[in-house]
Amino acid sequence: MASPPMVGDILLMPRVGFWKRLLADLLDFILLGLLVPLLGKGFLPVAVLYFVGLWTWRGTTIGSLLLRLKIVRTDGSALTFAVALVRSLSSFFSLLVFGLGFLWAGWDREKQSWHDKIAGTVVVQMPKGFALI
Repeated sequence: MASPPMVGDILLMPRVGFWKRLLADLLDFILLGLLVPLLGKGFLPVAVLYFVGLWTWRGTTIGSLLLRLKIVRTDGSALTFAVALVRSLSSFFSLLVFGLGFLWAGWDREKQSWHDKIAGTVVVQMPKGFALI
């Protein structure tokens, strides 16, 4: 049985570009969309809490978990609540400019979106068999 990857090893995992990240986000928003009738105008704060909470807890969301994606800090440090919150809030900036900040991950050499660059994070593809929960 192979040992789990160490932090330095995780940073060497393949980085994930735009399309796979988009699919993970769509899965998350389908799940969150089920709550819209219950939450109404409270949807946006709950969505932010969903992403920030799961990123802080495990570095992944349910949509990303299904695709074995994980958010890690580029310096190898832990993904803290503050970093997850900055990443989440700065994603609104990425979206505000016609989604260009999200699309950026498709052609950036490091496969980082604008909110990844702001928060010092990157999305990596975890190997099969690695427990994300």
